[in-house]
Amino acid sequence: MRIKLLLIGFLISTNIFSQDYDETKLDSLLDIGYDRFKEEKIEEARQIFEEIIQIDSNYYKAYNGKAVLCMFDENCDDGLVEINKALKIKPDYDNGLTTRGELYLRKQDIKSALVDFESALEINPYNARAISDLGVIEYFKGDYKSAHKKLNKAKKIDSDNTGIFYNLGTIDYYRKDYRKAITNLNRALELEPTYNKYRIYINRGASKYYLKDYSGTVTDYEKAIALRPKNPAVIINMGMIFYIQDDYTTAIEYFNRALEIDNENKAGYYNRGLAYYNLKNYRKALPDFEKSCELEFEDACGMIKDTKRKLKNN
Repeated sequence: MRIKLLLIGFLISTNIFSQDYDETKLDSLLDIGYDRFKEEKIEEARQIFEEIIQIDSNYYKAYNGKAVLCMFDENCDDGLVEINKALKIKPDYDNGLTTRGELYLRKQDIKSALVDFESALEINPYNARAISDLGVIEYFKGDYKSAHKKLNKAKKIDSDNTGIFYNLGTIDYYRKDYRKAITNLNRALELEPTYNKYRIYINRGASKYYLKDYSGTVTDYEKAIALRPKNPAVIINMGMIFYIQDDYTTAIEYFNRALEIDNENKAGYYNRGLAYYNLKNYRKALPDFEKSCELEFEDACGMIKDTKRKLKNN
């Protein structure tokens, strides 16, 4: 309640701009919104961006702010609605085009993302975010040399951009250069990552996994789960860390959590079945393999016959 009251007090104090404001004042208020975002005070940031729009519905930068918050929430569809409002007001807004491109990229709409990044660079050839994001697209197209060239170019323009180091670290991870990935992701975390933090923890944790730093992986996955407690994939990955260390009981606890969130998760049933199988609890393993097979996970189908044989012999 105290936070809410403080927030209301702050918003009321900004209403003076509704009678006497200019773009400089709105820019200052926008900066406060982004500061709240960096502090992970998401709802305060959202309220500030809304307040700006109430003051001036044509202030396109506030819609960009709302789109960035949607990206933090992994809500790309709502983010696209907000950023399209900004671009309708100012079609040549290069930062807005870059934000929309990043939203498309997260939706795996590479074609639309590419158009927006290239359009942003036509307007502003020094837009480091757009250059960095184009580097990611080059990587996924298989042009690794061009990808690193673009990312390093972006880093020279803006050496304090968390997104650039996140992209470098992510590409290093996919290239299986796990130590370099961790170095770049560590740097990204130092630079107020906010909406990239969840993904940074996942990629850094996975890099540590391949380096057999299992305790480090658990630490990073725990942080990722704290940020997105309803994502079954990360919880299943956490369970697998304990599974490969033969701690099947703990692994099952995580698989149970994942299946409570998504009871149609074929990997969750299969992995839990394997854990029960290794505990020689074939009676519980069998229905998990059958359910996973029903969900068209072929590896699970292959385990059913063997598990039935184990049951018959025990």
